[in-house]
Amino acid sequence: PGTKSFYLLDDMPKEATALLAAHEMTHALEDQRYDLDGRIAKLIDDDDASFALSALIEGSATKAAATYVENGIAAKTLTQDQLGAMGAGVESDRLDAMPAVMRRQLLGPYVLGVTFLARGDVDAAWAHPPRSSEQILHPDKYWNPKVRDEPKPVSIPNPSRSLGDGWTRAGFGVLGELTLGSLVGAATPTASELASSRVAWTNPAASGWGGDRFELWTSGDASVVLLATVWDTAKDAAEF
Repeated sequence: PGTKSFYLLDDMPKEATALLAAHEMTHALEDQRYDLDGRIAKLIDDDDASFALSALIEGSATKAAATYVENGIAAKTLTQDQLGAMGAGVESDRLDAMPAVMRRQLLGPYVLGVTFLARGDVDAAWAHPPRSSEQILHPDKYWNPKVRDEPKPVSIPNPSRSLGDGWTRAGFGVLGELTLGSLVGAATPTASELASSRVAWTNPAASGWGGDRFELWTSGDASVVLLATVWDTAKDAAEF
């Protein structure tokens, strides 16, 4: 931004330059129209809402880049070398070595964002952005007004009386269905499985999420995490 210039890393396949530019220029155009940075800054304390916004941002750009590829194939302006290079540059082993909870945050916006936007219009989503990973995982809970499910605010009473003196709150946020899913056995796709619809990303133990709040408290080397959750039904709570 400081030099008003667009750069691509030189370790990216040269043949994929146009595809990468199509993706990144979509971000630039949408930032001009929808103020992406401003929206991201407002959600800094809500990890789950940040993920939902990232899914909209990356899903839109990935969808635009896919359209670029489709048009290039139809017009025969993309060579086989270019098409092959578009799948290169992804270090599958390193991605698969990541903890599942981190891999979800990194790759989910691209894969799940495209699936989410397949159900509706990008401009409509930007007018009222999704607010939870639940809405990204279950697009009906966003796009269908009859079952639209907004996250519920959750608070944790001050635990100072229970913890005693010397404890400080060091972190807090919202985990959401996506992250809670990784804690209760939901499968996380490997890099080679990303395009597969067989990996659901969630499971019954995480579905039915209504809202949550976590806090990390520390005292010297000791730490404790508090988590409060609400669920759509008693059955959902019992499954979790």
